[in-house]
Amino acid sequence: MRKAYIVTDKLLSRERLLSAAKREFAECGYEGSRLGSIARKAGVNQALIHYYFRSKEQLYHEVVRRLFGADVTDDLQARFGPWALAPAEGLMAALYFFVNFHHGGIDPDFNKIVAREIAEGRENIKSLLNTYFVPRIEALEEIIKSGVQAGVFETSNTLLTVLNIVSLVISYEANREHYKDTPLFNRLYGKLSHGDFFDFVVEHVFKALRPEGKVLKVPVLPDGLTVMIDAVIKELKQRQRWLEL
Repeated sequence: MRKAYIVTDKLLSRERLLSAAKREFAECGYEGSRLGSIARKAGVNQALIHYYFRSKEQLYHEVVRRLFGADVTDDLQARFGPWALAPAEGLMAALYFFVNFHHGGIDPDFNKIVAREIAEGRENIKSLLNTYFVPRIEALEEIIKSGVQAGVFETSNTLLTVLNIVSLVISYEANREHYKDTPLFNRLYGKLSHGDFFDFVVEHVFKALRPEGKVLKVPVLPDGLTVMIDAVIKELKQRQRWLEL
């Protein structure tokens, strides 16, 4: 019993440090953040930072990994593999995951940390994008490329098509807080349900990719596949949770 209590207590301290560090990095940027301030916010001894993370750089890296959902791409590729989806089904499954995974908004500290990275002129942002974001864009682009090769999709630029999808979904969720107390908020997030937004994204994407003179039907995903995707989303969101301090 005593051993189990110690493990739980250690994990709690580590989680408190990560949550406090996220807030500190968002408020002060990497350069302006202080380990002493992070420890005070977490309510733990500063020595624990070095015990768990060794340095401010590694602590920062761990915070960013969680904000970016570092293991998302590997998880999806591994779990989608056995389904052997046709391009249209693969795209539909990707949209189902992407829209539902981002539903509810993006952690506001994520945007602040990225903005401070850019403001400080740190090269770290390029590394973050290359490590965590680019592989997801490339995975979605491969689905669309396979559809173009099969004659199912048509587009003059597969990468710009993907960026159009990603920008629409992320900006919609990221701007949720920004539109509060404006006349547009109710139209965007009140009257428009999550299901309405998902249907719009699907309609917008499939219409844009429909070859001229051909029919491109929106596929219906098997129930087992949507259940699997829902389970993955739930698991990944659990991993990205932060302690309330």
